[in-house]
Amino acid sequence: MSHDNQFRTLVSELLAMTEAGKLAWHDTPDGNRFITNLKNGLVEIAKREINADVELPDVSPFVYELSLLNKQGRVAEQVNSIDLEDTQFSELFSAARSQARGGENLLETFLQELSK
Repeated sequence: MSHDNQFRTLVSELLAMTEAGKLAWHDTPDGNRFITNLKNGLVEIAKREINADVELPDVSPFVYELSLLNKQGRVAEQVNSIDLEDTQFSELFSAARSQARGGENLLETFLQELSK
């Protein structure tokens, strides 16, 4: 399996495990990075704005980066959504943010509150 395909598989697995509630993501101070702890290190999903002088139609103004950090917290591997041309990065970022910040619970609570 190629390196790029391994990263695509990793993103898919992280997304599936996050949606199943099997991964705990943690917010970071900058608010656009979320980290989960695995046995041999950390995985970080981040979103940053692309600084483009010209807006292109049908092109996201954001790039998503996936970093693999070793046990010492140093980046060992990094890939982004543009290099892999993969849309699951944004889905993983949204799922990690929702899980880290309790978004699903808030949604349920707000709906219950409004239905009373």
